[in-house]
Amino acid sequence: METITKRGQSIPRRDREPGDGAQDPFGRPAEKPYERRFRAEDPPLPSYWESGTRFMELGATARADGDDAEAARVFQLAADTLGKNHPRYADAIEALAETRAAQGMLEDALALGQEALAMLRVSKGENNPRVAEALLKVSAAHEALGDTRAALDTAAEATNVAAMSGRSSRLYVRALERAVSLGPNDERVDAERTQRRILVDAMVPRPPVNGYPGVAD
Repeated sequence: METITKRGQSIPRRDREPGDGAQDPFGRPAEKPYERRFRAEDPPLPSYWESGTRFMELGATARADGDDAEAARVFQLAADTLGKNHPRYADAIEALAETRAAQGMLEDALALGQEALAMLRVSKGENNPRVAEALLKVSAAHEALGDTRAALDTAAEATNVAAMSGRSSRLYVRALERAVSLGPNDERVDAERTQRRILVDAMVPRPPVNGYPGVAD
């Protein structure tokens, strides 16, 4: 039988095997397979993108609780974690812009809204409903700063984008309502007539446009 030397003594080698009395090569009792205990491995750390999405959820919770300062901090963490190449980066920046507006930091809110808009133009395309929604938020930021002309121009652009997208009549009506509220009185009547026509048209099914339903979403 093969032997090994341990502390100057030659002892028979018994390979590890199940059963009473079995020993490992160093003479220690062999571990029985059915008594083996595996140490629980630590769960894998979440990826940066998963962490960013979690930060978005925490920021929304903080805003719902009325803690805008904490919400702004967490939304900034979300944006920094996601990075500009992530599809939800613009969402994080927009959420931060809305929080800054609630805090009274109107200039910061406008700058962040414009940054999100620029990102969406690149990632979604010019005539996308998501771009129209971002334009409406930028329009609101301009109005909050007292720049009615810029607010009207941005709302008018949002109306055109919503009309070109062909995907949401309700979004078009919402953009039109904002443009009407900011526009001169002599344009209000015609715009309101168009708005009523769009509301009726939104209830009538239409063929798909660019692969998307043509009815209100």
